[in-house]
Amino acid sequence: MRSLTSISTFCLASSTWQVSAEVDYSQYVNPFIGGSELADVGLKQDGGGDIFVGGAVPFGVVKVGIDTYEGLGKYSTLNGGWTPEGNVTAISMMHESGTGGAPKYGIIPQMPLTSIDPPVNVLDNRTYFQRRVVEDTARVGYYSTQLLNGVTVELSGARHSGFMQYSFPKGGKHILVDLSHYLPSETGGYTVQEYLGGSIYTNDTEYWGAGTYGAGWNEGAPYTVYFCGKFDTQPLQAQTFTGRNTEPMVRYHTLSNDGPPKAIFSDQTYKSSAESGPLGNRVGAIFSWDNGTASTIKSRVGISFISVEVSCSFRDNEISTWNINDTVDAAVKEWNDDVFSKIQVATDDTANITNLRLLYSSLYFMHLMPSNRTGENPLWESDEPYWDDFYTLWDIFRCTVSLYHLIQPKIYVSMIRSLIDIWRYEGYMPDGRSGNYNGLVQGGSNADNVLADAYVKGLGKDTDDISMTINWTAGYQAMLKDAEVQPYNTFSPLDQTGSVKEGRGSLYDWIPLGYVSNDSSTRSISKTVEYSLNDYALSVVAAGEGTQADVGKYLNRSAGWQNLWNNDITHAGFSGFLAPKLSNGTWDSPETYSPAVCAGCEWVAISYEAVPFEYSFVVPHDMETLIQFTGGEDEFERRLDYIFIPNTTEQNLNENGAGITTIMNIGNEPDFATPYLYNYLNKQHKSVNQTRALANQYFHDALYGVPGNSDAGALNSWLIWQMLGLYPIVTQPIYLLESPWFTDINITIGENKTLRITSNGDNLSLGQSSYYVQSVKINGQEWDKNWFNHNDIMVEGGTIEFTKRAVTTAAPELPNLNALRLHPSNDHLLSRRHKRRIPLTDQIARRNHPPDRLPAPSVREVHRRLMSNEHFHRLLHFIIRQIAVEIICRIVHIQRSIFVGDYERGKAAATQLGEGLAFHDHKARHVDDVGDPALCEITVYRVDKIAQRGGRDDAPVRVRQDGELRAFCDLGGDDVSDEGDVIQNGLVGWHGIVVCRQAWADCPYAFLFEPGDEFAVVIWDVPCPGDYQNGLDDFPRGHGDCWLLCLNPRWSRVGTSSIYTRGHNLTCYSGQKGWLG
Repeated sequence: MRSLTSISTFCLASSTWQVSAEVDYSQYVNPFIGGSELADVGLKQDGGGDIFVGGAVPFGVVKVGIDTYEGLGKYSTLNGGWTPEGNVTAISMMHESGTGGAPKYGIIPQMPLTSIDPPVNVLDNRTYFQRRVVEDTARVGYYSTQLLNGVTVELSGARHSGFMQYSFPKGGKHILVDLSHYLPSETGGYTVQEYLGGSIYTNDTEYWGAGTYGAGWNEGAPYTVYFCGKFDTQPLQAQTFTGRNTEPMVRYHTLSNDGPPKAIFSDQTYKSSAESGPLGNRVGAIFSWDNGTASTIKSRVGISFISVEVSCSFRDNEISTWNINDTVDAAVKEWNDDVFSKIQVATDDTANITNLRLLYSSLYFMHLMPSNRTGENPLWESDEPYWDDFYTLWDIFRCTVSLYHLIQPKIYVSMIRSLIDIWRYEGYMPDGRSGNYNGLVQGGSNADNVLADAYVKGLGKDTDDISMTINWTAGYQAMLKDAEVQPYNTFSPLDQTGSVKEGRGSLYDWIPLGYVSNDSSTRSISKTVEYSLNDYALSVVAAGEGTQADVGKYLNRSAGWQNLWNNDITHAGFSGFLAPKLSNGTWDSPETYSPAVCAGCEWVAISYEAVPFEYSFVVPHDMETLIQFTGGEDEFERRLDYIFIPNTTEQNLNENGAGITTIMNIGNEPDFATPYLYNYLNKQHKSVNQTRALANQYFHDALYGVPGNSDAGALNSWLIWQMLGLYPIVTQPIYLLESPWFTDINITIGENKTLRITSNGDNLSLGQSSYYVQSVKINGQEWDKNWFNHNDIMVEGGTIEFTKRAVTTAAPELPNLNALRLHPSNDHLLSRRHKRRIPLTDQIARRNHPPDRLPAPSVREVHRRLMSNEHFHRLLHFIIRQIAVEIICRIVHIQRSIFVGDYERGKAAATQLGEGLAFHDHKARHVDDVGDPALCEITVYRVDKIAQRGGRDDAPVRVRQDGELRAFCDLGGDDVSDEGDVIQNGLVGWHGIVVCRQAWADCPYAFLFEPGDEFAVVIWDVPCPGDYQNGLDDFPRGHGDCWLLCLNPRWSRVGTSSIYTRGHNLTCYSGQKGWLG
């Protein structure tokens, strides 16, 4: 492991500490925290923080830093560009930070080279990437390293622009700009980013142009970034180049027999240009200087989503000098003024330096994302703010946005207004968004939670400051869209049962059933839990913006989690857990179900990034019911105690598990509030003990400083709340009282109010031993609750005084604050057998009616209630439609057949497959891109003629669907980029092609059998040229006599495995095209 240096000069203040914005808190930031796995604490080496290391300002568009490629698979993702090990492939302008999944960005690059002679090939970055030979150095606003070729790289950044400084040794001096560069995916697959084309122009010391990119983790649409660069010294030569559109990392591009393609260069002049053209060719430029003495080359680059002219203005206005220290100083000042000074603690000689570094580093990381692109919206004209790179609200809604509300209220208002404006113009608020495109949705519509949390705390209301106002009428309408309108299914390869782009993809279950079923949807348990909280969020906002009927409706729907509670499920001596249920109301395989496993906890599992045992605690809006369901307070406490016992986990969560062996996983966001739930049992000291233990074990001032991905600062914000001694309960104006880490904390809340948190008691300077709370005062008054309301102190400010002490053998008992009870709990309790929902109105009637049971309604009243019940109408419509689709599908199926190789063998294969292939569970699927005939869940495509490898337009593949011809041209060979490959007649979005092989040598048939997927079948007999290439070639060569063809829009490696062996089933996902061996 390479060593690293975080530059910090610890200037200790005087012993008499005073609040002062003049303290340089940036010196306490370690920019490398969370950059690697947890190996140094003896945990499994899986995952890392995926943090960005480089030059940036708070919420900046530009994050200029190195891109690395390690190539050993040790780092699961490369989202931040930087990894502790690995070769530098470029210095690029845009990055995410702390995010898991496939990368996004790493675009608009430069790369300093000392030679461009062979074997350097500008279209193959394996030939020029550079190892780092000294320890990386970083501080706020600055990054530096030295490459093997002797070049020292120094970087800094402003909001839309970056400063790059290269100190070359004596000899060649070149800077490569390859517009096709982007961060690769370690595992390949359908989420690999795409370069779609660009242009570059040079003149004297300047260059400018644009690059267009797409895909990535959020399966995003194409977006264009304009750039404008300038060097401080005129180059001797400036050559542009073009080349065939291959991936910049050779592992991911198609290799022909003569190796990677070569670039075509322009004349060696100052003024040159290159454009990608209709084939999306790679374009770039090489700038060269005198090969004489050593020298320093400086560069400033601005970027914009609007135009080259705007990017040039950003470059010149934001970074106006050629002194990199000016840019660094400006960044440091912005961080100190706008971020670090918001939370001030003592920095004198009594301070715990480690705690200081944890606090201010955490503040730093939670302010790197999202990106404030106000004024840079290329999609529509609006006076509203515009934000991008929410990656994702699923991660940050739990406690990060509550901290924004406290210390960055104007920024937070701006974010919320942007979310509403995205709904206004695109139809839905995002859960995730990057590259100006919504996606992905990991669970519920969590923008609802963000809005509700702000609304219930009064943000954006009753103010004369227009910058602080929120149109809550529009906000509520946006939330209603999430709650009531099924989003269009994009048929993502991640999940084809419903949209993962935006909204709630499983409303087709949630609205009629009150839960998400396991036979119709994926992630049924976690979606049900999250939809419940989403609807509680609706009820909160409806109380002020909707009707009382709305309040009751969504409060009732927020109890949907209870429909999945099964008292008969047992595990580790506990009874009652969330469990998967089928759409017919029966439990799914209860005899084999375990709440401690989840089949990977990813997109097609029963729960996402946490096992059902963990999700069985995640109902913050209904805690009293949850405690009752688990058997009462004693049993709930025993269950909480159990999840902190080491070696009790049964599910390997890979990088999401971060090597943690307890069921309680602080590295995953669903568990954030769980260790604080002791407060609900009048056991506040246990909350303090468990949360402090988690923080001490898993958060460090080190490379392995966070457990797993930091998730855009989500884990960092959890630690900040822990250090403040508070914890917010999302969608409620409630904060739990815990135990602060510092003796005196001054927090600027609102714009100019102060919240002061003090601690006194035994041995406080250590911050780690005397942390049990004996008493609390708020604004000088003795406080008898273990929580407080937002309006108690968070609006006007004030003081919270903690008296703490250590637990000793002489005084083992601690006084407890009064128990916490929060609404709604009793307002929407299901019957104990969980077989029917008791409407809120009936609950109220029952409480007001003296007898034990209500009078039975008349037949006429029952009919009236049914006819006025929207859920009944939806259910009736659903049943009628299913019957109709069943009939249609059976009729259509008779007319369909599969042709495989030759007619006779295809006919036999179709007969053999029979009914088992056709309609797995008769789900209605209306696919607009394919047309109305595609109503059946599985559509069979007939193959008339198939092109072998190397075929051209004279041997087209023709596919017949429902009697209509669909033509595919030039799908053979290596070159798949020409326009002839476009699928004709609107047949797009093929997905979920699963090919099953039998009798490898003669290939009798291939077919798909996967519920919920449309599919195509193509197979034929041809000799297989060459040998298998171990998965490094996108068109791997097979061992047998069979070739399989995936008819999809683009090519890439397939699935998550890097090795395909004889007889394996292969999946070709949406957004890919190519040959599979």
